Amino acid sequence: MLKKEVIQGALMQMGITPNYKGFVYIVEGVLYIDFNSGNYIVSDLYKTVAQKCNTHDRRVERSIRYALYCIRKQAANSEAIQKYIGVEHASNGKSLSRFHLILSWEQGGCDAE
Repeated sequence: MLKKEVIQGALMQMGITPNYKGFVYIVEGVLYIDFNSGNYIVSDLYKTVAQKCNTHDRRVERSIRYALYCIRKQAANSEAIQKYIGVEHASNGKSLSRFHLILSWEQGGCDAE
């Protein structure tokens, strides 16, 4: 099980700071993916995170997309970005899944095939 602090630390390495609304949503989204063992539907992820954060699922999706777009564009730490989410544009779901997979692997809890 991933810890919130590990996710937050990796986000900070990539340049996503808590001043982005997407920061909290990404943390909660990755925890949701982890809780569901990587088996999830992106729309359910947005709805669950929105309920937990008392907001709308469209705001969650947009904030995550914006945070990922900004760090890819700025490439403040391209090595960390490449490692966790990749520098090429990908959907939120694919980026979050990759981020979860790498963090799980680093923590020794990934059962990747």
